[in-house]
Amino acid sequence: MLDSIGFLAAAMIGTQKLSNQDILNDELARSRHALTYLKQKIGNDAMRELLRDDLLTMTARVRDWVKASAGAWQTGAVELLVPGPSASGFRQWYANAMSESWEVELRAGHPEHFINHPVSDSIEVIENVGETELPWHIFYRRLAEEAEVPSAWDQRFPVHFAAEIVDAEGTRVGYSMREFHDDKDGLHMKLTSHLPPQRRLNCCNGTCTTSALNTVTGRASPTKKYSCPFVRQQQPTSERG
Repeated sequence: MLDSIGFLAAAMIGTQKLSNQDILNDELARSRHALTYLKQKIGNDAMRELLRDDLLTMTARVRDWVKASAGAWQTGAVELLVPGPSASGFRQWYANAMSESWEVELRAGHPEHFINHPVSDSIEVIENVGETELPWHIFYRRLAEEAEVPSAWDQRFPVHFAAEIVDAEGTRVGYSMREFHDDKDGLHMKLTSHLPPQRRLNCCNGTCTTSALNTVTGRASPTKKYSCPFVRQQQPTSERG
């Protein structure tokens, strides 16, 4: 990686000088393009088969974490300010993305996901969660408004929804909470994850960081990208639920 070497790289294209950051940005854009191309070419069925052994390994590992946690969850949250969309507008866009299976848009907003496949009242996802090396095969299952969740809703955010996270056989392995309100500078979002505690890895911190990046790179429509000048991450906590 260019940002890990002991000097600043620079390049000249004609009379234009590219800084180290310009080169990193271009590398990132090309990497995303290559990853998008590969995921589209492989497709969902072949991707599941390609990753099958790793997914089975990770599913067993996460179940062990859940069993060892005895009902405790590690919790992390991140708050973001996104200029442009409204709270209700974003919620409606997301509902449309789910009901109409906008997999292209969902993949664009989640570059670390191998699959984003809406099914019925849930979405099938294969993704790297937090700092884990192997991907998880999980389903985000939408919860009813009155359903219990591990932490209280933040009263500052009137628009919200939640999902329980289950593995391929239906074992609950976490929760995801999404809260929104309209701010004078744009859409204010709070994203909270509840995952089984794991001593060596901070899955929640990594998930919060990824959620922030996903929102920055996500789309409010197939042609309109978000931008995000403000990210505030809260320290993870542990609780029982």
